[in-house]
Amino acid sequence: MRHAWLGLPAVTLIAAVALAHALNPVQLSVDVQVVSLEVYVDDPSRKPITNLTREDFSVFEDGEPREITNFTSAETPYNILLLFDRSASTQSQWPFLLRAISRFITQLPDQHRIALAAFDDKPEMVMNWMTARDFAKQAFRTIPTENGGTDVYQAIEWATNQFKGAQGRKGIIVLTDGVDNRLSKKLVTFDRDRNPKIAPPEQDADFQKMLRTVAQNGTLIYFVAVNTDRNLDPKLPPNSFDLQQRVAARERMEITANRSNGTLHLPRSIEDVGALYEKIGNELGNSYSLGFRPGKIARDASFHRIEVRVRDKNLRVTPSREGYYAR
Repeated sequence: MRHAWLGLPAVTLIAAVALAHALNPVQLSVDVQVVSLEVYVDDPSRKPITNLTREDFSVFEDGEPREITNFTSAETPYNILLLFDRSASTQSQWPFLLRAISRFITQLPDQHRIALAAFDDKPEMVMNWMTARDFAKQAFRTIPTENGGTDVYQAIEWATNQFKGAQGRKGIIVLTDGVDNRLSKKLVTFDRDRNPKIAPPEQDADFQKMLRTVAQNGTLIYFVAVNTDRNLDPKLPPNSFDLQQRVAARERMEITANRSNGTLHLPRSIEDVGALYEKIGNELGNSYSLGFRPGKIARDASFHRIEVRVRDKNLRVTPSREGYYAR
């Protein structure tokens, strides 16, 4: 059995503007009753600004002002569970993950707490809740799976239940390709020519059960999705059914992120994951949470652009999403 060990030293913040731009999250559809997003604000020197109030912000939907119905300050603690896929299909990604965790935690202010968990066919807590400062002093090991199984959505449902008693905001960041065993077994049917087909998300009872749990729990879920149909590893050309699985996995991750008011990130390659985690750590660790009601409650699949402004025109505003599809 192999073990990967990690010491978590301090890491100097690396400015990677071009890469950060390339790693912008995809646009997601949302429940149009309330639109929620995280907002990061910094000054011209890139120093995070964390002392703004609700009155400092204005939100616009398709150019029209909207009332901010929910507001949480940047200083409100975040409880962030780092959840990673350690199934056989992701073994080559572990060294990149370990570096990504190190870069992530150096961005978090002291009020936030972190825990680390892993999953294959079952989830497991690797390091329990502690401050970012204490976390940086630890070392841990990841243990490869014995059977290679993957149960992504059981792991997410389990993860949402790890916040009991937590004060403040809740978030999960998942590194995975999203390919669940059920996508190659339980959810597959065959046509007359024996061509396989995967059931859509609305016919996936286990997935729908997980979505209900996510919606009730109020935990933001970020996916860092590697090797999906939209960012395939060129060294691993898939066959037609493998591509079906990756399409189905990516669609389910989009839906889950949407339902939780989170974000789906699609790094161009596994080498980009470290910079992306650093960017997420900096922005999420210093973010404000805003919510507003859209102008029209219509599930017409149309795209609606979001713009967030602050009073001080010298400050830069980075929202977690630039718009949504009303579905």
